[in-house]
Amino acid sequence: MINSESGGSQIALLSIVLFTPLAALSKENGALTPLFLLAIEHFIFQYRTFGLHQRNLLHYLTIPSLILPIAIGAAYFSLHLQGLLSHYLTRPFTMEERLLTEGNVLIFYLRLLLFPSMGSMSLYHDDFPITRSIDLTTIASFSLIIALLLLSFYLRKRSPLIGLGIVIFFTGHLFESTIFPLELVFEHRNYFPSIGVMLAIAGLGIVLSRFASKLKPMIYISSSFVFGLLIFQTWERSILWGTPEMLATYQYINHTSSPRANISMINLYLQKGNIPEALRHLKTLSSLRPYDASPELNTLRILCKTDTDITPIFNHAVQKLQNGKITPDASDTLSTLIAEYHNTKCKSLNDSQMLSLSQNAVHNPFGGDHPNVELAHAVNLHTLGDRAGALAILQKLSRDLNKHPTNIQIQVLTLIPAIALEMNDVEQAKQAINNLQKLSNHPLYQVNSIVNNLNALIEKSKTPLNYLEN
Repeated sequence: MINSESGGSQIALLSIVLFTPLAALSKENGALTPLFLLAIEHFIFQYRTFGLHQRNLLHYLTIPSLILPIAIGAAYFSLHLQGLLSHYLTRPFTMEERLLTEGNVLIFYLRLLLFPSMGSMSLYHDDFPITRSIDLTTIASFSLIIALLLLSFYLRKRSPLIGLGIVIFFTGHLFESTIFPLELVFEHRNYFPSIGVMLAIAGLGIVLSRFASKLKPMIYISSSFVFGLLIFQTWERSILWGTPEMLATYQYINHTSSPRANISMINLYLQKGNIPEALRHLKTLSSLRPYDASPELNTLRILCKTDTDITPIFNHAVQKLQNGKITPDASDTLSTLIAEYHNTKCKSLNDSQMLSLSQNAVHNPFGGDHPNVELAHAVNLHTLGDRAGALAILQKLSRDLNKHPTNIQIQVLTLIPAIALEMNDVEQAKQAINNLQKLSNHPLYQVNSIVNNLNALIEKSKTPLNYLEN
């Protein structure tokens, strides 16, 4: 590209500068584009140019290609440091444990591509073993990774395609397999990096065919066999994914220790009305997530509609809300349980127990998904008749409103005027409505409809209802 004497090279270079940030805004991995281009240049074109001007230009571009992704990553990390670290509060691992585990994860990704098997492939890999300390497996994994990276640069002159493939694979995993508090394993993260593995395999085939022409028939035969096997596995997987029931059952058979696989079975049995089996999987889920109250809260949702004694489950839920981690699942389930209780769908719980659940979640000392929990607690207090307590929590949330997701902002700014009007505080209601109007252009929420309803209440001085449903 640099060697081109036409204007096309300048346009191409400009497009890299312009579209890399746009790619990063679409998907964080887009920031790796300069690194991928640099890898192609280093291994394939190898900085060959027609003249000194092109060579200097290439060298000037090489440094930004390295620095730009690092700078973007460092800037993102520094701007979102508190948020990134807070996300670890809802994970069953620390940053150090994640980094140790990702060495094993990268080797697992390689194994999925080089030795695919139906038992290893799954939608759910949340049962992947977490590495708590350095062990022999971790040492072996990182040693293999380092050896492959060294091999890639050793093969730059001898077999550049193999070297490029290795570097593309590991570069493609830079974001998801490093410091960011994401879940440990997802197969879809391997999609683009798999191109690197395929390039390396193709490069190996070229090398073998060069050294022994007699091996060409064997290469063709083995390649055809591999393609046929992959086609068969793809067909087999499509059959297993044919229905939601078959998919859920198959995922669970291969991943009995996966929380998500158990959740799929819970939903499946609830749809069938098989409550005992759903409760059995909820009990399993509770043991798999000893830090998370959502299994107990979901069990309460099921049992509170019956005459079953829920005291043991309730006490266990309170204990986890006090001493566990407030995960997004826990906060969402608590919100749902509160809504169902106040819609008179729970007859085995009482007001005191509901207040205890939301209070313990709010006062959890380990942090977590607190904005949603505080919102749920405010709704709970309001419905239980403590308007002043609910309004105080909502006002606290509104002081840092821009830090919260849009759905939290809208719910807070909807509840404040609703409760303020119940307390005859029209001015506070108007102020909240004015702030709510600033979000009226959001495409996913009917903010104007909510604002119109609230304004109508001010005009008519009627008691507000639950406008979050509008």
